[in-house]
Amino acid sequence: MSGALSAKSTIAFTALALICGDGVASEHTAWTDVDGAKVRLIVETPLAAANGALPAQIRGAIQIDLAPGWHTYWLEPGPSGIPPQISLTADSGVEGAEIAFPKPTWLDNQYGDYAGYSEPVDLPVTFTLRDRESPVLSGQVFLGVCEAICIPVIIPLDMTLKPGTRSTPEDILVAGAFSAIPRSPGPGEGFVLEAQPDGGFLVTVEHSPLADATPRQLFAAMPGSQLGRPQVEVQSATRTVFRVAVYSGTASAAPVTLVFDAGGDAFQANATPEG
Repeated sequence: MSGALSAKSTIAFTALALICGDGVASEHTAWTDVDGAKVRLIVETPLAAANGALPAQIRGAIQIDLAPGWHTYWLEPGPSGIPPQISLTADSGVEGAEIAFPKPTWLDNQYGDYAGYSEPVDLPVTFTLRDRESPVLSGQVFLGVCEAICIPVIIPLDMTLKPGTRSTPEDILVAGAFSAIPRSPGPGEGFVLEAQPDGGFLVTVEHSPLADATPRQLFAAMPGSQLGRPQVEVQSATRTVFRVAVYSGTASAAPVTLVFDAGGDAFQANATPEG
């Protein structure tokens, strides 16, 4: 993903300045301290094969230590947020970086509702290696932390990934970050999307039996589009139907990332609108 600001990011940035941290060749970058947060990237110790080659993929996490009253964003950041991104240089020994997300929560400000995090959070990252002998992770992390205003944060990456044994605090933290990713749908669970004439879509969620009073939330994100907060249309013990507005883009352009949360039990999957 590009490290440039999203076109949707309309909140003013303090001093129009980017606050940068220092990259270091170790299992983590230095902490980048800004108003309202400190941020760093940590990497799990790679385990080498008998021939010395590193695995094709290595796990890491973006640690975002938020101060009270501050927040950061999920994959769909609403009308004015900044989704976390990692960009890699052309000569990096890492050719791919995919950010995953723990279950978010719904927040709001003067610009509208958005999905994000108002407490410290670790975002899991899966790195795909180009060089499996002595790769250098080169690039940057880009994200925003916000209160009344947003502060963009850039963390330069210049880390040599070295094999070892898994016993560091970073290894434990990375494992914890991945354990917080919402599970895949189980038997009888899943999503069905139906495109609507108004350009939005309906999401039917099949789930295990729920009491009528159990809170049910849906989070939806689609690349290149801005989606509204899903609203419950119909619910029963084993099915909940949400209506999702598409404010920009089209409901049939790309798969939609969906997370359903019912009383703290969340599952996620990708689906494409039908019709």
